[in-house]
Amino acid sequence: MNNTYRIYILIVITLFITESVINFVDNRKNYFTKDMASNIFIGIGLILLSNISKIFVLGVYGFIYKFRMLTTGNIIGIWILCFFANDLTFYFYHVVSHKTKWFWSVHSVHHSSEHYNISTAFRQSWFAVLNGYWIFWLWMPLLGFHPLMIITVYQLAMLYQTWLHTELISKLPSPVEFIFNTPSHHRVHHATNPQYIDKNMGAVLIIWDRMFGTYAAEVEKPVYGITKPVKSLNPLVILAKGIVDFFSELQLGRWLSIAHNNMFKKPAEAFEHMLLQRRNLAILKSVLFTIPLLIAALFTRAQTLSATDPGNHSKKMQGTSIWGEINLGNSNYGFLGQGSLNYRIKNRFISAGISKSHLCYQGEYNGIGFPDTRMCVNHITIVSYFVSGGIMLPGKLCPSISCGISVTQFTYKQTTPETSVLSLLTLWETVIGGDGMDNVLNTHNVMAIGIPIEFRIHLAQRHTLGFDAGIKVDLNTERPTWSAQLGIRFGKIVKKT
Repeated sequence: MNNTYRIYILIVITLFITESVINFVDNRKNYFTKDMASNIFIGIGLILLSNISKIFVLGVYGFIYKFRMLTTGNIIGIWILCFFANDLTFYFYHVVSHKTKWFWSVHSVHHSSEHYNISTAFRQSWFAVLNGYWIFWLWMPLLGFHPLMIITVYQLAMLYQTWLHTELISKLPSPVEFIFNTPSHHRVHHATNPQYIDKNMGAVLIIWDRMFGTYAAEVEKPVYGITKPVKSLNPLVILAKGIVDFFSELQLGRWLSIAHNNMFKKPAEAFEHMLLQRRNLAILKSVLFTIPLLIAALFTRAQTLSATDPGNHSKKMQGTSIWGEINLGNSNYGFLGQGSLNYRIKNRFISAGISKSHLCYQGEYNGIGFPDTRMCVNHITIVSYFVSGGIMLPGKLCPSISCGISVTQFTYKQTTPETSVLSLLTLWETVIGGDGMDNVLNTHNVMAIGIPIEFRIHLAQRHTLGFDAGIKVDLNTERPTWSAQLGIRFGKIVKKT
């Protein structure tokens, strides 16, 4: 592992020296800047801290790997699968890091430079591990990919991206540009031009961007940086700016904004604004506090049971079972309904299902093609298809934790107002479907992919009819969602002995 990392650093330094020599020969005076010096300082600090972060991440993956669903082995086919799994997971993470302020507070460090060269690749936050980027990869050791394999493939993907940070290479042959991430694609990703923002998120492959609608070709010259510049070349300021802004806004700005809108805005406007404000707060609380605590508690309990009473543990969760669940609940986007089919082998299980939530509220309509301004009802309908895998513990509550992949369709719609049925419309839309109103003023759909994480407890698990309760977070590429659910279960989880 250490030799691999030394080779990694050697290749990066070689690329940097090569680009520097070429620019020196070409007499590009704007290449050697104070910005580059800041990048090098940040890069050296990152190397010094890398061993600590690697040990932590490897330890977490290793712990999850103990509960793996499969043992994949060390053959070339598994390495290829690991490559594609890592690249797709990086795409998920990268999109979410641009869409949510928590992850952007750290990822913005990499984008904050207004120059673009190999040294820009060194400009990575020292706090990425604390930020929790590794959460997105937890499903891989749980599925059965070995932690060392995951870390190795991830580092190779990061090494690949180093050479993308250059203006010396224009465009490569079309087949390469179509499949792989290239300097041209990555220049677009670092640009602040309106048509380039949040585009080209892939690591090694650009095909994910083409599939999910985040691809943009380099047409006009990119303008590098972020929309809110750091305005400092001090490396410590560069590293801290995003985090300081996030917490200052979280602690003061958001709460004051919510209080102000509750007191002084009209009810409809206050509700709409409060919805947007609370969404990020709810996601932050769920991801940073609730879910990690539940995961830690569940895995700790699993370790304790295995160590103190392995026979009883395996006895209670032996065999297989199939059951279905129908759940209703509340999410940060309104009333939610979810159905799933589950299959358990000992203490591991897989789950597949569909969920739908719907939110509607009154607002002001200013649509393209409609010159008049009128009141309308805004609708957000979310339909998500998911597949997850996880572990389940024995006991009276049979707690479980799962992680997987989801494909979600967001439908945004504006209709003429029908205030008399507004309170019933949410339930109707969620459970039954349909517009609920005849006159649709505006509508559009967005597809997203995500990583659902769910914690659930199961009551009366030895009976054919039982009850469930749980919380769920879906870190998707459009609007991360969370929900609290109660439901009915059909089928025994644990057979009577």
